[in-house]
Amino acid sequence: MTNVFPELLTGRLRLRQFEDSDVESIYNGLSNPDVVKHYGVYYQTLEETQDQLIWFKALQNEGTGLWWAICNKASEEFIGAVGFNNFNKSHKKIEIGFWLLPKYWKKGIIDESATAICNYAFDSLNVNRIEAFVESENEIVRMHC
Repeated sequence: MTNVFPELLTGRLRLRQFEDSDVESIYNGLSNPDVVKHYGVYYQTLEETQDQLIWFKALQNEGTGLWWAICNKASEEFIGAVGFNNFNKSHKKIEIGFWLLPKYWKKGIIDESATAICNYAFDSLNVNRIEAFVESENEIVRMHC
């Protein structure tokens, strides 16, 4: 992994490093029962949500993953998160994950952001396989890498 966080731009989106000021936006997503239904992480308080920021930083520092805040490129409004974890350098594989605030569902945001980070992983992280574990009940997920 890199010491300089890779900001990525797409047609509509800015994928940037998480900041401490994002904690409320993360809480709004990861305390929402509809969001966490298929995600596996849930926070009951804003204070607990700090653990998610710590986890994002640890992944980067340990070289085991990278997570981006998904923002609207024009307005900078926070949309959700997309990223990688469980980077296995010897097998050249990484696991992708993502979540969005509900008002952004079914707008192609995951496809657009996942394409950008998959391209980054193939081009810059030297991976040859990206894995995603999808809950079979989650009918919303459609993405292409």
